[in-house]
Amino acid sequence: MRVVIFGRALSGGLNVSILGPNDISISNVRSTTSSTGKSGVAFDISVAGNATLGARTVVLRDTNNDITTFTGGLEVIP
Repeated sequence: MRVVIFGRALSGGLNVSILGPNDISISNVRSTTSSTGKSGVAFDISVAGNATLGARTVVLRDTNNDITTFTGGLEVIP
């Protein structure tokens, strides 16, 4: 699955992680731009078939160690 998040100062240079059980892997983090010109970050995730259900927090960390979190920003559903 592809995940896309738009916002000021978001880019493919961010480190992306997902809090919770280690049943979601992240790959191919890259910069993207919306049709209206907003910058963003896109990444691919792979969710294990036996992943724990529920909300997860998405964490974006830049090279200055500034952190942005999206609490409940991703939810694993059946």
